[in-house]
Amino acid sequence: MISSNNDTYKPKVSVIIPVYNVKQYLAEALDSVINQTYKNLEIIVVDDGSNDGSEIICEEFAQKDSRIKLIHRENGGLSTARNTGLDSMTGEYVAFLDSDDVFLTEAIEKSLNALLSNDVDCVNFQHGIYRTISNKIFKNKKTYSLIPEGIYTRLEALELVANYKVTFAVWNKLYKREIWDNIRYPEGRVYEDLYMLFKIIDKVKNIYFMNDILLLYRIRPDSITNTYSIENIKNLLDSLSVFENFVESKIPEIFSKGQLQETQKKILTDLLIYYAKFLSKSFADKSEGLKLMKEKINNMEQKVKIKNCIPEVKLTYYMIFNYPIIISLFFKPCYLIYECIKKNIRFFEK
Repeated sequence: MISSNNDTYKPKVSVIIPVYNVKQYLAEALDSVINQTYKNLEIIVVDDGSNDGSEIICEEFAQKDSRIKLIHRENGGLSTARNTGLDSMTGEYVAFLDSDDVFLTEAIEKSLNALLSNDVDCVNFQHGIYRTISNKIFKNKKTYSLIPEGIYTRLEALELVANYKVTFAVWNKLYKREIWDNIRYPEGRVYEDLYMLFKIIDKVKNIYFMNDILLLYRIRPDSITNTYSIENIKNLLDSLSVFENFVESKIPEIFSKGQLQETQKKILTDLLIYYAKFLSKSFADKSEGLKLMKEKINNMEQKVKIKNCIPEVKLTYYMIFNYPIIISLFFKPCYLIYECIKKNIRFFEK
């Protein structure tokens, strides 16, 4: 067990922070790392060609904290920036922080204690929501975890991933560095965490799921995944296909054909939600992008049959194919209601 106040073993933890044009949020993100109760940190800040003043903030922080390793590079995207950080790290453990999110003060200390005391390869912690609306900040520190706290084997963790019970993100976890040996992000893509998570979980011997909220995830309208384009659609469809193929490739080692069907139902649900989301937005080549999504939805429906899905999915499928104008006009309020119901269901299931 480690502590911020004793002389016991304190391994170095590398924190990788990719930065691109986030001047409004960057200082708060960096402050949340340098003010951690756990001090033996290597803070790798990768400035991915910022031109809005973020690069100046990076320099200012690097000058006042010697733990910061600042790397300036030409813009290559989030995946390239994270790979640069991975190639540069020297810590025994690694965590990721997006430059618009914030760690809670004891995030590294608590997650590292959990990792070491339970002798696991990775710790998955919970996150809250950080939302700014009309200059007012809302912080939601409630958690709706579907996973009881404890140690899970690689096989058990992969089943949780296939059942969509694990957040498809790298930033709510602490890893042994060797987990990332020979694994790097596909560059030039969005939805990169969806593409990566199952590969990472497949390398661990065991993982500890903890219910402590240690990070606040900021929701903002100008984020990468809230940028609408046909390229984003293609990336999304490819990532979902890669994930489905991974589950299928692990039959019968890990999954049954029945479990594959359940995963395919969840992918179909995701596709319907994303389709509705893209339908409600305006962007270049929208009709071509929606055509690609509809083809994928039809392909997935042939595998699982909509009649075998839950009523909410059946209704969404019916509305999209018969009344798309209603979906495009009322997607946002309907989706918020759906999320509220889903979270309440999770609460009562616990």
